[in-house]
Amino acid sequence: TRRLPPDELGFVGENIFRTLCGQARLVCNKSDRDVTGWDFIVEFPMAGPDAEVPLDQRPAKACHVQLKSTSGENGSRVSAKLSAVERLAKDPRPALIVALRLRSDGQPLVGYVVHLIGDELSRVLRRLRLAEANRAFDINRATISFDYRKVGVRFDPSPDGLKAVLEAVVGDDPTGYIQEKQRQLGELGYEDG
Repeated sequence: TRRLPPDELGFVGENIFRTLCGQARLVCNKSDRDVTGWDFIVEFPMAGPDAEVPLDQRPAKACHVQLKSTSGENGSRVSAKLSAVERLAKDPRPALIVALRLRSDGQPLVGYVVHLIGDELSRVLRRLRLAEANRAFDINRATISFDYRKVGVRFDPSPDGLKAVLEAVVGDDPTGYIQEKQRQLGELGYEDG
């Protein structure tokens, strides 16, 4: 098989992700400028007309995704600039790091979703507060890594596998999710002083 260099592997991973979203009937919008922490906004289709939920009250479900493509079987960590993860994590909507493990020729093997909520959001906020305390304000030079096998949710890199894992993370109550995340943004990251 032909081994792809890292930049081409990333390009292939993005195309695989877009294709899976399209096949799963999810709207996948790519960021034109990759400086704000997310590569894609993934939107779910609106629910059909229902007598119990009027049209004006149907929830609009979406999530932000930072995509990381890796190859081989060794290792299980992905990293990003702390400044990029800060912007991703602080968005009130669901923020995810999707790690696609590919063969060296670009064929998908498995995927993982790291949801930046709870413990993972706390880690990001704690790192930011530590940088503030140390007056290390140049956070675009610092990185943060995630062990996707340890803290992520594994999924089959298929349309159904991707859709199922994203639906489970996003849930059915976008308003309640935003309220809980706003609470966590204000309270998490202060553990151990």
